[in-house]
Amino acid sequence: RGDRREKRFGGLITTWENYLKLFANATDQVAIGEASPCYLWSRTAARNIASRVPHARIIAILRNPVDRAFSHYLHAVTAGVTNRTFRQEIEAALRTDQRASVLEGSLLEFGQYCGQIRRFQNEFPRDQIHIALFEDLKRSPTALMQELLTFLGVDPDIRLDVSERHLEPRIMKVNGVAYLLKKWRLWPHLRKLVPQPLGPRLRSMLLRSRDSLVMSPVDRAFLSDYYRDEIEALGALVRRDLTTWLDPADAA
Repeated sequence: RGDRREKRFGGLITTWENYLKLFANATDQVAIGEASPCYLWSRTAARNIASRVPHARIIAILRNPVDRAFSHYLHAVTAGVTNRTFRQEIEAALRTDQRASVLEGSLLEFGQYCGQIRRFQNEFPRDQIHIALFEDLKRSPTALMQELLTFLGVDPDIRLDVSERHLEPRIMKVNGVAYLLKKWRLWPHLRKLVPQPLGPRLRSMLLRSRDSLVMSPVDRAFLSDYYRDEIEALGALVRRDLTTWLDPADAA
């Protein structure tokens, strides 16, 4: 297994030395980079990035915070982190007392974009920051990629395959199973017991698309009202019309 103290791909990186290892194979590329959605939310990332890489170019693709919160919840369900309903997680996140989990602490805060963007604007020139919307990605991924390549100083006419979709996990057909498997630490043992040829068949029997879980109109209306002032302020900040984010008919 090697030295467990060594940071590897997918682990939490906390030192500059380990961060540089991400680029160990870089040569003469015009632009290199890495990504984490937590950078925007972090209260210290903008300042830390600016102190080490002041010429960095910052890209943020913002999603309707209502849909972002539900996607966050679905990811937690997939990972077996929670067995609660979305509404129960919302109520837990709204409590002012000590929160019990990371999900409770970040479910709603991740969608409060204005203060997060301003932290980066305070550290970087505006021409080093590019803000796009999730709708831009859905509507025309090729056009968005050309826009981002231009921003990065890379040839925008590079042919890129944007048809393949990644990170589309599936959830258990029976709610709460993933949570129990994780709680009892049974996932690794279950993988070992199932013969490899049966893996895909078993997954199809146990799992379903995350699209099968949808947000209730009541929860959407509640969160739209919760984020209303934030969305209006964000629209002015990034100079984009975000009124559709408050319209349930235009849910992403």
